[in-house]
Amino acid sequence: MQKWQTQKITQNILNPYVLEMIIICYTACLGIWGKMLNKMDFNIDDLLKDVNVSTPTPDQAVGNASSTNLSPEEAAGSVSSTNPTQENLAASVKSVKVTQPRTFHQLGIFLLDGSGSMSEKSSAKGNALKALEVDKAMFDLFGRFKVSRVDQNFSFSVMKFANNPTVIVEPKRFKYEDFVNNNLSYNTRKGLEHDTRTGGTEIYNALEKAKKMANDFLADVDTVPQSVLILVLSDGECFDSNRTKRVAEEIKSNPLIKIAAVYLANIGSVDREAKELMEDIASDNMCSTVYDGDSLRAFFERSITSTSGVKIGVEH
Repeated sequence: MQKWQTQKITQNILNPYVLEMIIICYTACLGIWGKMLNKMDFNIDDLLKDVNVSTPTPDQAVGNASSTNLSPEEAAGSVSSTNPTQENLAASVKSVKVTQPRTFHQLGIFLLDGSGSMSEKSSAKGNALKALEVDKAMFDLFGRFKVSRVDQNFSFSVMKFANNPTVIVEPKRFKYEDFVNNNLSYNTRKGLEHDTRTGGTEIYNALEKAKKMANDFLADVDTVPQSVLILVLSDGECFDSNRTKRVAEEIKSNPLIKIAAVYLANIGSVDREAKELMEDIASDNMCSTVYDGDSLRAFFERSITSTSGVKIGVEH
């Protein structure tokens, strides 16, 4: 009896149709595995073309109704929900983020103006308050890092300043939930949105704190190259522009530290001295004038991309 069963199994395996199916499955598996090894950032559409993901027709489903305890109509209607199509499989795999190994470590330090003038209306659509446009820009920026494959190369810190700087987020490796959650707000005038009188613009104090933060980061040697980008946002003239320039020059004397400076203006009302100060404290070609949250987020993103050498943003 056992000998007969062995012969029967051997005959089934040697059946040409069975052999063909085994070869097809084996070849497909080898093709998929090879592509995954050779290129982690693979094109899922190219990969899936090696596999024929077949979906039974409604007629086939009706034929199997008795074995699934479904009526013919229920069996036919459940085809799409019980059998993944090639498109559904592709969408599932594409939703998995493939993270690349760390190749560098950059600390981005945001210095956000919280002076009284940030409670004024901006030139953005709907004339939202300037501080709210900053809030929007920061959340949008961190949202782009969330879907980036290179986010593990970055750390960030965020502080707001008026007369004195206040740290909103201490320096830490980027993790989306640490920078975007219900306990955080990048509205630098939160609680003072309608008060335009309080708070000066003492950029030099914020730069001093950022300089210490940057030096501490660089002193803690990593296994990959390190650098620091200080991103300064202001909407008006500083209380002591000469002192601000002096601190900025001290910071830029270290080739591992760059400063990107942006002036948040209103259309038709540009403070020439404030704009020139931002140009003076910025590293070469790293200054801009913006009018709303979208252009502010774009400037931050461009600055990070140009200094790190990697593209940040929504993956395609």
